[in-house]
Amino acid sequence: MTDISNKTLAILMGIAIVISLIGILSIPKGVYIAGKAVAGGTARINITQVADISLPVSDVNFTLGVAENKTACIADSTGSTVNCTGDSSAPSNGFLIQIDGNTNVDVTAKVGSTAASFIGGTSPAYKWKANNATEEGCINATGLDARWTAWEATSTSVTTICNEVQYTADSADSFELDIQLTVPEDAASGTSEDTITFTATPA
Repeated sequence: MTDISNKTLAILMGIAIVISLIGILSIPKGVYIAGKAVAGGTARINITQVADISLPVSDVNFTLGVAENKTACIADSTGSTVNCTGDSSAPSNGFLIQIDGNTNVDVTAKVGSTAASFIGGTSPAYKWKANNATEEGCINATGLDARWTAWEATSTSVTTICNEVQYTADSADSFELDIQLTVPEDAASGTSEDTITFTATPA
C-alpha cells in the first residue's frame, strides 16, 4: 500500500471539514429545534354606557270648554273631565317615557310655561303626575317619588320624576307622566302649546 503523505491528509481533512460545514448550513432553520412554543393572547371589549330615552307617546292634546254656570273646567290625560262642555275632550294617555339605552336611568322633567302663560284666566292650574300603570318601569314603588302619587303643580325647574328606571326588560322599561289642566271661565279662546323637556342620566 502506498503511503499517503501528510500534505494529502491535510487536503483530505480540509475537504471533509468544508463538506461538513456546507451540510450544516444547508439544514432549514428550525428543523433541528425540538418541542414547541405556546403564547396566550387577550380579547377585550368595552361596551359604552348609553343613557337614552324616547317618547312613544309625545303629544297630549286637550279640547276644553267651561260648562255653563261653572267657574272652571278640569280635565286630565286619564280621560277625565269635570265641569266641561259636552264637546270637550281629554286624552286617555299621558306622555310615555321609554328607556332605550343599556343602563338604568334617573328621569327629570320641566315645563316651558307657567299655568298663567299656558292657560291664562283667573286661577288656572297646570299639574302633572307620574305613574307606573303601563309597565312599572320605575323600579319598585319607592323609585317613583312619593309626591307623584297625587297631582302636583308643574315646574319650569328641573324636577325628578323617577329615581331609577330600568332598561333590562322590554315589558318593564317605561312609565307615564299624566297632565291635568284647570281652565277658568275667563281664559281666552285659542290654541296654546307648551314643551315638556325630559332628561335621563345614569342611575
